[in-house]
Amino acid sequence: MVACVALCLALLLFLTAQANAALYIGTDSIARANLDGSLFESDFIGTGGGSVCAIAVDSSHIYWADSYDDTIGRASLDGTTVEDVFIRLAAGTLPCGLAVDSKYIYWPSMGTDTIGRARIDGSQVDESFIPTVQHPCAVAINQTGIYWASDDENEIWRTDIEGVNGPEIVIDEDATDSCGLALVGPHLFWVESINDTIGRANLDGSEPLPAFVTGGHYPVSLVTQGRQLYWVNAGRGFESIGRADVDGANVNQMLIGGLSHPYALAADSVQTAPRPPVIPQAPSTLKLGRLQRQQDGSVLFPVDLLGEGWLEADVQGARLRIQPEGVAAPAMLGPSRKWLKITPTTKRGGGSRCVLRAIRRGARVKLTLRLRFSERGKTPLAKRRSFLLFNPRQVARATRKKGGRPVRCPH
Repeated sequence: MVACVALCLALLLFLTAQANAALYIGTDSIARANLDGSLFESDFIGTGGGSVCAIAVDSSHIYWADSYDDTIGRASLDGTTVEDVFIRLAAGTLPCGLAVDSKYIYWPSMGTDTIGRARIDGSQVDESFIPTVQHPCAVAINQTGIYWASDDENEIWRTDIEGVNGPEIVIDEDATDSCGLALVGPHLFWVESINDTIGRANLDGSEPLPAFVTGGHYPVSLVTQGRQLYWVNAGRGFESIGRADVDGANVNQMLIGGLSHPYALAADSVQTAPRPPVIPQAPSTLKLGRLQRQQDGSVLFPVDLLGEGWLEADVQGARLRIQPEGVAAPAMLGPSRKWLKITPTTKRGGGSRCVLRAIRRGARVKLTLRLRFSERGKTPLAKRRSFLLFNPRQVARATRKKGGRPVRCPH
């Protein structure tokens, strides 16, 4: 009888936690929904118009990495007490990835090729906690180790939780554009963005299965909650949250559909009180989404225009076209979703020669996209976004050139 009471109580607590668990989805703000996709709230936390590249959750706070402003933000689990600049990082850090435990916050820095760490209260910031990492774009932790992925090398690395013993490669050339990691029990999971799959292996990298879950649409961020996996489908026209059991069964690629530029994802099982209703704010006239890499070496940036006006777009040293029109900016456009396709320019001279030379020898080039939208009767709105351009061979599964920081071409 005592055993039955204990079992029933444990089951009740489990179901209560599951009923109050939540998914947090990062775009230009942070959305929230139940684990089954219900009660979706698109603007749960406003983040000041930045770019939410990663989210992590602990028992008291939500944290997010803003790769545009080089900051880590924080808010209470109920969405209040928002601190857009909880941790200020050096300019050009490009944090994209986040993990927390009871003591520390960890983030990969794509701009400086390092893994950073700070105390959970935001103190003792060490931006080079693990130095000389090759273009890290995701991080995951357990009690004993730190794992990170390199989309430049198609590899997943590991070191101990103090960053001392290692690093060592656990997945070699089986992790194509794997900017999403999760650890569950004895297994490591990662996204295969270009191959539209989710991979799985043992924590030591043995028995890798790059196509453990199939049918995705450019999957990016990956998290776990209980015995289920959740991921972001960021593919053009298929922006959604997907879900599957950790054994690969019951795959649902459209658990939450109709999203606008989703990228970051986190989950928790913490019970929180509902928030009072808020008065919706007028939407921004210009929303810039997360880039998508193409196998020919070009990149696509999704842009939502919520008004009619002139869109000016420029990338020094590269060719930019607006799709589906296929015209060059500036262009007069109405409310719609457009895609900015950026490729190395064929012209000679200036910054373009530097870009071409670097691309041809297999280096990474750091460029900046500049946008300006002048809507009728309103103040023009400007945005900037830094990104990396690769040689086409680097985007495919071919061997990538190792070493070195991204080339910065003069404007």
